[in-house]
Amino acid sequence: MESVSNTIYTGNMVSHYTAKTFGKIALRLITFCSILLLSFNGLTQSPTIASFTPTSGPIDTAVTIKGTNFDATFANNVVFFGATQATVTAGSATILTVTVPSGATHQPITVLSNGLIASSAAPFIPSFIGGVIDATSFATKEDQNTGTAPISVAIGDSDGDGKLDLDLAVANNGGANVSVFRNTSTGASTVSYAAKVDYPKGFFPLSVAIGDSDGDSKYQDYGVRIGIAANLDNLF
Repeated sequence: MESVSNTIYTGNMVSHYTAKTFGKIALRLITFCSILLLSFNGLTQSPTIASFTPTSGPIDTAVTIKGTNFDATFANNVVFFGATQATVTAGSATILTVTVPSGATHQPITVLSNGLIASSAAPFIPSFIGGVIDATSFATKEDQNTGTAPISVAIGDSDGDGKLDLDLAVANNGGANVSVFRNTSTGASTVSYAAKVDYPKGFFPLSVAIGDSDGDSKYQDYGVRIGIAANLDNLF
């Protein structure tokens, strides 16, 4: 059946009903001896990303993303350039205009719409305007104490403050855990992190990833792959 609204059907039997819409749907079925009330969520179409232009550019570049099933209210779409959330400035159900954020990484663009996520087939390539890179271009290194035998690193803005937080997965040679460092930097030249927070995990964590696994528009979900006896996806 096609999409319907405030429509009344009469007859002896309804064999099936397909709702092609978003949000809450209420049905009232009246029979010879009873009234049945039903309420359920309508079908949500997954967004897709067909293309984006330009494919490379510096911070503050305006990027046009073309696809399908974006939220028609452009502000309801959440767009990430790798690990960092971008600002959506205009759009429709098929086109979004966004601004490349500071901290954009060489990863696919993702669009979260109606609780579902689309990812571009190719990564956006951030470019940087600057001079010659030499030994004086780098600040003094800063060492962070993790756990025993750190083996995997993932970056992402896990608290939504616009800064890339550093996440470390630590193998079980001394402690089966994941160490999370929250970025507390206040300037552009000095990087600082809060004291680490350790999350106990299973034996021998092998890798860590960060993303939005539950469609809440926040990159606060960490996936950890566990070994040796079995490879498990452990989410917290």
